[in-house]
Amino acid sequence: SVKSTVRGLREKLRAGKMDVAIAEEAVANQTVRAPFDGYVLRKFVEVGDAVQPGKVMIEGFSTNHLRVDAAVSQRYHEIIQNGQPLYIVPEYSKDKIQATVESKQPTYNRLSHDLMLRLRLDDSTGLRPGMLVKSYFKVGEKKVIRIPEAAVVRRSEVVAVYVIKDEKRVLLRPEFKS
Repeated sequence: SVKSTVRGLREKLRAGKMDVAIAEEAVANQTVRAPFDGYVLRKFVEVGDAVQPGKVMIEGFSTNHLRVDAAVSQRYHEIIQNGQPLYIVPEYSKDKIQATVESKQPTYNRLSHDLMLRLRLDDSTGLRPGMLVKSYFKVGEKKVIRIPEAAVVRRSEVVAVYVIKDEKRVLLRPEFKS
């Protein structure tokens, strides 16, 4: 009868759905997922190795919260403060990335006389562990007069600028240092 055929087909459908759920669970148990985006640093197992739950298989590194360890000359170490803003520039780029001094590390290099700072990055997009960056700190201010290159006079070995003094006299100032 039609009712028994429909009932039989429903049973087959239910059994098929159960088989799919069992297969999906088996695949999930054999899939390795990281809890974060990042890079694999080391592998402790190879494809085909048998592993037990809880066994460490890889060591990874998240790129969401990268930090920079920066060596700073001891003469600047006391001037730089925790929380101070700065920027870094990766060696492959000219882009400035904003950062903040997170902490002064108790690490001293006897050869270079440098001390270490740990910097927190506001955005680590495009950076990876182990990359080289240059860090730029504001450690003071100095008042200067900027002179356009076109206003600089170069005659043989003399570099000078013309200066108007007392709104009357024009003087050539050879003490100018470029």
